[in-house]
Amino acid sequence: MLEINFTITVNEGYSPYRESTFYRFNKVLLNLSYLRVSIAINFFYLYLMSKEYKQCQSCGMPLENGKSAGTEADGTMSKMYCNLCYQKGNFINPDASLDDMKKTVDEALKKKGWKWPMRLLARMQLPRLERWRN
Repeated sequence: MLEINFTITVNEGYSPYRESTFYRFNKVLLNLSYLRVSIAINFFYLYLMSKEYKQCQSCGMPLENGKSAGTEADGTMSKMYCNLCYQKGNFINPDASLDDMKKTVDEALKKKGWKWPMRLLARMQLPRLERWRN
C-alpha cells in the first residue's frame, strides 16, 4: 500500500504563542488537514489498484476472467492489460504510439473477418483507454 507521511516539527521551547487558543486551534486544523490528505491519497491508490477492467486498457481486447490477462513483474495477473500487450510488468511494444495501435488492432480484426464498421468502432475507443489518455 502506498503511504505518504508528512512530518511537521514544532519548536518545543516555551512560547506564549504555544499556549494560545489560536495556536491549539491551528494545530488541530493542521492535523485534520493531514488526515484528510492521507485518506484521500490512500483511497485514490486503492481505487486504482482494485479497479477491474473488462477490456485491455491498451488495445481494447476483452479480458475474459483472467484467461487473456498479462502478467505483472511479480507474476500476478494484470487487471488492466492483456497478454498480447503486457508481460512481466512491461509493455511488449513500449514505444508504440496510438496510431500504431490503431493499425495493429485494425489488421488483427481484419484477419478475424470483422467488417469495417466494427473495426472503426474498435479504433475509435482506443483514445479513451487508460494507456492512451495522457
